[in-house]
Amino acid sequence: IYSFIDSILLREILKGTLILSEEEHSNSIYILQNGLVKVTKFSDQGKELILAFLGQDDFFGEMSLFDGEGRSTNIVAKTDCSLLEFRKEEFFELVRKHPSVSMEIIKKLSSRLRRANNKIENISNHNSEYIIGMCLLDLAEDFGNIYQGNVKIRKIPTQIEIGKMTGTSRE
Repeated sequence: IYSFIDSILLREILKGTLILSEEEHSNSIYILQNGLVKVTKFSDQGKELILAFLGQDDFFGEMSLFDGEGRSTNIVAKTDCSLLEFRKEEFFELVRKHPSVSMEIIKKLSSRLRRANNKIENISNHNSEYIIGMCLLDLAEDFGNIYQGNVKIRKIPTQIEIGKMTGTSRE
């Protein structure tokens, strides 16, 4: 379902839908209004690696928008989602009118890069138990609610998905 609001496209996406495909070209950036998406890549052997889960107010599609290259990952709706789609021209106009948007994007991208660096370091230097523990801590930070001293992670990934996030398997 599509509708335009001040030249911004509102998209309603069903669970399981492939939103963006690796290598495709596009001139849009997306902001997740609600729902959950997973960011994935596939190895040459077809093995899925889950790089991240993104939730409300997260954005994706920015790399292709900035560098003009094809998409670097796949984005799949883990739940039904509502997205705002900004075309390149509208997005750059928004940034020109509101420079603080640029700073928020830079902060978020820096945070993502820092997490990616930590993940690479963890995978390179630690055992599976440690890697899975760090993954659960990241999920708790991103999607957790604290109640009576305990953290409950909303929409926790399955064991298979955690394995795909950490490069491990149940065995």
